[in-house]
Amino acid sequence: MSPKLSIVIPTLNEEHYLPLLLTDLQSQTEKDFEVIVVDAKSQDNTKKVALTFIKSLHLQFIESQKKRAAFQRNIGAKYAKSEYIFFLDADTRIDNDVIAKILQRIQKEKHLLYLPFVQPSTSSPLHRFLFFCSIFTVKMLKRIGRPISTGPHIVINKKLFESIDGFDESIVIGEDHNLIIKAYKKGVSPELIYGVGCYFSMRRFETEGTWKITREYIYYTAMTLIKGGVKKPVSEYEMGGLRYEQVKEEKK
Repeated sequence: MSPKLSIVIPTLNEEHYLPLLLTDLQSQTEKDFEVIVVDAKSQDNTKKVALTFIKSLHLQFIESQKKRAAFQRNIGAKYAKSEYIFFLDADTRIDNDVIAKILQRIQKEKHLLYLPFVQPSTSSPLHRFLFFCSIFTVKMLKRIGRPISTGPHIVINKKLFESIDGFDESIVIGEDHNLIIKAYKKGVSPELIYGVGCYFSMRRFETEGTWKITREYIYYTAMTLIKGGVKKPVSEYEMGGLRYEQVKEEKK
């Protein structure tokens, strides 16, 4: 029997953050889900720490030949056995009832595309204000027929995902927004799920500077709305957790 939900997590050198998310998944009140970790040949202990959860989670560990989130998510989707896929980043944290709340919405409405309401991982008033602005922007853009994502946390029907050819692997930044745009062109508008404890990691804001990253996100969002995605970032953008650990060491 297929699980009720497939969770796909792309990773690259996430030995510090991945076990936190897997522990959150381990603690879910709803247990009928699978976890698919797609790793881009991490140089740290990501694989080792992931495999320690095999007995407590229905977990698959898949190695990817490319270091690109869109590519890794597409691979994970191919292995997904459930009707719906929940894409999460490795540095995300979630409350223990998130899966249950998502499945309740799916069972009640049978909608094809959902965006969980995300919150910043810090208690900073500035970060909370920025997230309020981002959610307001998402809601306003949806009203005028230009929907985008609230971030990489997306719940999507697998058949819909396949019908729009999944994530565009040529896009470096904004592939999540592009997926929502493609679904909308197919006639499917995203539904927001409020009241779920899903926390977006602010580590990039903290290591590289809040205003610098905010300006970049605004630019990337605008380029996504105009061109459908960003294939060449304005500054160096390296996927993976190792870069944040290196920055911490440099600051010390």
